[in-house]
Amino acid sequence: MPQTPILSAELFPPRSDRARNRFWRCVGQLESVNPAFVSITCGAFASTPDSALETATAVSHQTPLPVSAHLTLSAFPGDAWIDAVRSAHTAGLRRLVILRGDGEAHALTGNAVVHAIEQAHTVADFDVAVACYPEVHPLAESAHSDLMALKAKCDAGATRAISQMVFSAEPFLRFRDRAAREGVRVPLHCGVLPITRFERVAPMASSCGASLSADYHRAFEGTEGNLAVQRLIGLDFARDLAETLISEGVEGIHFYALNDPSHAVSLMHDLTPPSVPLPAHVAA
Repeated sequence: MPQTPILSAELFPPRSDRARNRFWRCVGQLESVNPAFVSITCGAFASTPDSALETATAVSHQTPLPVSAHLTLSAFPGDAWIDAVRSAHTAGLRRLVILRGDGEAHALTGNAVVHAIEQAHTVADFDVAVACYPEVHPLAESAHSDLMALKAKCDAGATRAISQMVFSAEPFLRFRDRAAREGVRVPLHCGVLPITRFERVAPMASSCGASLSADYHRAFEGTEGNLAVQRLIGLDFARDLAETLISEGVEGIHFYALNDPSHAVSLMHDLTPPSVPLPAHVAA
């Protein structure tokens, strides 16, 4: 029988009082299913490094949830991101998600994330997650160079890799097998975005190179504006995807909740027993 995968979820910092109330309701829902960790994004939906760190710290201090703070390098001038690493450590955070970011105004080299991982480990023994791209990063020279970039990040000390969203299991499973052949040994967490509004998700998927099969387009055809129906269809697709991933022995599933975690909570509750939180790393 396949082992229970590590289950986690991603939220973004709220930007208004109304959004803040909704955010904390989301956090409360996630507490009920005991995810292995919750990551707080930086850069998504106009969130800033300060708001991401403040939000991650607040969730860590006010709930029992293990929290990973995003460190998006392109959001910082120069090497100022190292100050954020120190601030995260001072705040008691022991998990980071280190990303390069795609801002064109920032001339980051391909080794920027590798350097950041190495420097973060000089501050503390963080659990460091990085990004991976089953359908290849849009700016990568090739699928092979993209995979070699992941291996370099893992060799530098990344603890795990979280994938870009996928909407079918095959791209992730092929990527997992290729990564294993190239010597990537860290757990790979498959990114799953449960669809609650197809008109919003379709262009998002297109922009990041995540393919939506004809089955999705047929299923959502004629449902424009009917959010209740779209949510039910989206939940069915996400459940089928998660069940396939679990049956194939995937080590982790990371739900992109978009501050609407009802689908993620339902799936975590129904598909598997609650996750055991990852052990917090002790400061070096």
